[in-house]
Amino acid sequence: MAISRAGLDRYSVSAALRALTGGLYIGEYFDGNERMDMILRGPRWRSPEELSELPLVTPAAGVQTVGESGRAEADGGATTLLRLNGAAAPWTSPSSRRKT
Repeated sequence: MAISRAGLDRYSVSAALRALTGGLYIGEYFDGNERMDMILRGPRWRSPEELSELPLVTPAAGVQTVGESGRAEADGGATTLLRLNGAAAPWTSPSSRRKT
């Protein structure tokens, strides 16, 4: 697999992808009065193709793109998260459902 040849494991790739997508919690900062979460965020991207072009530093293969280490693609998932009796209930609008 490409990630193992580059000297990475699935945990480090997962952490890098979290940083490039929603942000990765890396610790806490305390200024004497307040505690603040420290979140590592990568650059913004708008499509799976842009995500695939972002750099990823690897121990054995130097700098590669995310796309060289794996595959990113858009997938039709839940577009809204609703609560039903307090529990999360995924829901997609009829216009966003995949046609088979």
